[in-house]
Amino acid sequence: MLPSMLKQRLARQTARAIRAYGSASSSHGEHKFPVEGFTSIAWKLGAVGLVGVVAWGEWDRRATEGGQREHPMTRFIADMQPEAKMWEDRNAKHYALAQDAAEEQLLLKSAGPAKMRRLTDPMAFDRGSPFGVAVGSQVDLSDLKIRTDTTV
Repeated sequence: MLPSMLKQRLARQTARAIRAYGSASSSHGEHKFPVEGFTSIAWKLGAVGLVGVVAWGEWDRRATEGGQREHPMTRFIADMQPEAKMWEDRNAKHYALAQDAAEEQLLLKSAGPAKMRRLTDPMAFDRGSPFGVAVGSQVDLSDLKIRTDTTV
């Protein structure tokens, strides 16, 4: 019974698909593409850009009188720049601060731990078992002099 129901369902779905997609208008119509020519937006933008570049070049030549005068853009940028004295003051201040920081860093890096390590129990050198020690694994402490004074 189940296979016959599946066959009927598949037949109905296939018939629907053929009716929906099998029409002549959807598969045999002529495709209409846009007409290609020199009227597209790319050609218009290219022409406008070319005219703009030519106009800018002509204005540039006339504004500088053939390179004899300073360009207006150069004058505008120079007018907007702060004076050189301000930059010299800033650089001198930055240099002084950098020197101070370098000296502090040098001071901190030159600092180190104490050259002598003080033991709270100097008799710790004599402790330890002499048995079961491999040859050469211990340092000879026979000529060691333990200082008891507080000076370094």
